[in-house]
Amino acid sequence: MYKNQLQELAQRSCFNLPSYTCIREGPDHAPRFKAAVNFNGEVFESPSYCSTLRQAEHSAAEVALHSLSSRGPSHSLAARILDETGIYKNLLQEISQRVGAPLPQYNDSQIWAWSPTCFHRDG
Repeated sequence: MYKNQLQELAQRSCFNLPSYTCIREGPDHAPRFKAAVNFNGEVFESPSYCSTLRQAEHSAAEVALHSLSSRGPSHSLAARILDETGIYKNLLQEISQRVGAPLPQYNDSQIWAWSPTCFHRDG
């Protein structure tokens, strides 16, 4: 899930696709993996070792997404694109489903200030 979202973010940002590197440790019957992802020149590492390479890569992608999103929309192009693509809503929905919580409900209300300008059509 996180790898897909990071890849989508890279494509929408016109960045190179994320690239992953991995460290494998431990005996053959019980390997452990730690991954790092390079996203637009920044490297983000999985916080701990995982039992599979896939888990380690997803963990690194999760760290990257959380780091980029915490910068806020004004601090990076990637964070602005995260806002625009609705990835936050997707993450919230996926986490809700995973933990068995009710799906989020949104109440969008907007106050419109209308201009008194009138448009007339001649003719």
